Order: sequence, then C-alpha cells, then structure tokens
Amino acid sequence: MTAEPHAAPDPERPGVSAETPPFTDRPIGPLRRVVPVIAPVMPLFVAAWFVLATVPLGGPGERAVIWLTALALPLGVLLWISAALMRMDVVRHRPRVSSAASTWSVLAAWGCALVLGAFLPDKIDGRGQSLFTAAVGGQDYVGLSAGFANTVGVLTFVAAVAAVISTAIDLRGTRARLRGQAPELDPEQEDRMREAWVESFGGARGHESSARGGGNR
Repeated sequence: MTAEPHAAPDPERPGVSAETPPFTDRPIGPLRRVVPVIAPVMPLFVAAWFVLATVPLGGPGERAVIWLTALALPLGVLLWISAALMRMDVVRHRPRVSSAASTWSVLAAWGCALVLGAFLPDKIDGRGQSLFTAAVGGQDYVGLSAGFANTVGVLTFVAAVAAVISTAIDLRGTRARLRGQAPELDPEQEDRMREAWVESFGGARGHESSARGGGNR
C-alpha cells in the first residue's frame, strides 16, 4: 500500500497545514490586519503617553511615576496579554485577520487610554495640571479633570479586560476548528469569563481612585 501524502505544515502558522481551507467567519479588512501587528508595541506607547502628555505644560511632573506604576503597568500587562493572544490566534487563522469583537475591544482600550492621558492631572510647579485644564481655561478645572480621569480610567480597564476575554475566546475557537471540533465554550467557562468582565468594573475603580483630587488648585 502506498501511504497518502500529508500536507506540509505552514511555517508561519504553528499547527496549520498549508492546505488548510480558509475559515469564512471573519471578513478581511485593513483594521483586522493592522491591529494584531501593532498590538505588541501599544502598551509602551500608552505608558509613554501617560508620563509625557503634560510635556507641553512643563511636565513630566511629580505624579508621573504614580501614573506609570499605578496605571500604565497594570494596563500594559492586560494589553500585552490580549496582544499575545491575538497574535497566537491570527497566525493560526486563515485568513490572517482578527475577529471584529477582538479588534474593536482592543481599539476601545487604546482609545480610552489616549483620552485618559489627556485628563490625568499631574503636579507641575506645585499646581495640578492636565491637557484638559490647559484647553478649557486653567486650574479651576483640575477637580473636573480628575473626575473625568476616574470615569475614563474605569472604561479603559474594562475595555482592556474585555479584549483579553475576547482574544482568548477567539484563540480557543480557532484551535477547535483546526482540530475539526465545534468552537464552543462550555457553560462554566462562559460564566467565569462573564464574572471576570463584571468584576473588572470594581478593579478598575481601585486603580483609578488615586486620581481623585488632581492636585492643589
């Protein structure tokens, strides 16, 4: 008997045969191709933004290290996890695009982080300042800036946690498809993921509580 030839593995996609037919659940789009590529470097950009956003106002100020350790570090860990999961999923998926849910949850986390950096009040020359206060008229708005920072900070961490959950689900589904199985989560895992997402609201508020007050007026 002559053994049937096996399809050669694709070196760019671990565990994927070069003859694996493409999946049809993800339409191809530029964002879905670009986001997985730039995702690994975005945590560094976000950390730099939190520290350097007040440079036009004379910063970084006294609170730059606080924002770096209390906000940028935990947020960066979440963004790196979602980036790693997204990359692991994309290299196995055909075509090499991320899902809509993961793409938009990651983009939401990045967008919220950019807005958060504009509201974070830093202490420069003994005064609380942010890009927001500079834009709207000065120190009288430092408290308002800190309040917006609290709200946007919660949304940022919620979006980051949602990105981790979404990319994990995508990776699991892609691996299941490659094994010829239905890409479905068991009910208990779905419940755990939902609970983690809901609990992220409380955890995010804890990270943001240090922003209240915003410095001296």
